[in-house]
Amino acid sequence: MPVFDDGQQATEPPDSAVVETDVLIIGSGPAGGSAALLLSTLGVPNIMITKYRWTANTPRAHITNQRAMEIFRDVGIDDQVLADATEHGLVGDTVFCTSIAGEEIGRIRTWGTGADREADYQLASPCLTVDIPQTYLEPILVKNATMRGTQAQFSTEYLSHVQDADGVNVSSCNLAWKIAAVLNGQAGESLLDTYSAERAPVAERIVKRANRSSREFADLFHALRVNDAKAEEEMIGRDALWQASTAVLAR
Repeated sequence: MPVFDDGQQATEPPDSAVVETDVLIIGSGPAGGSAALLLSTLGVPNIMITKYRWTANTPRAHITNQRAMEIFRDVGIDDQVLADATEHGLVGDTVFCTSIAGEEIGRIRTWGTGADREADYQLASPCLTVDIPQTYLEPILVKNATMRGTQAQFSTEYLSHVQDADGVNVSSCNLAWKIAAVLNGQAGESLLDTYSAERAPVAERIVKRANRSSREFADLFHALRVNDAKAEEEMIGRDALWQASTAVLAR
């Protein structure tokens, strides 16, 4: 059977409908792409499948925090990410306005770019938050993962799996190195059980902070009296309120 070698990785085509791999990754988004990249960097054979034809075609999530950038630096792709991202100092403000091109109501500094928080972010990590939409990030992850050994299959949907005596993993930085350690015989399978215990507190903090932000913005929207506007006439009434407020400030 022929073996294809692109100079980066030798690949032997399967000779049947059954393909064997140590790790199967479902999805090529930020989580799946990162898992594939990390596993391939650690030398763990893996196949990544996605039911879509290609990577994300809309921006979706875009703020990439300091810890994520640290991981990207560890695997040597931070320069590629920074080349396509809006860097920390240019992220700027969160703007409140009547429409995309409408009247500006106000703005606040965000993501640690304000003078009162900049030092905290600078001291917290050698890497800073950046803004990179998934349309730019996912191709970077997938490209580097496949260059390092990941077998990527698009237009391939996961339907089900069968558990056997050898086990099955249908499953990014915390989990990847643990999978590598277990498969390489450096640790027992009980190591995989520590993933949830270690990551759950982090997830809890993230969710709590996101909920707190939602409540803070809810108070702001309530103060602006826009939450209950369900018709254009009501929005016109809000415009009158803002104009009156502007007139008061002018005096």
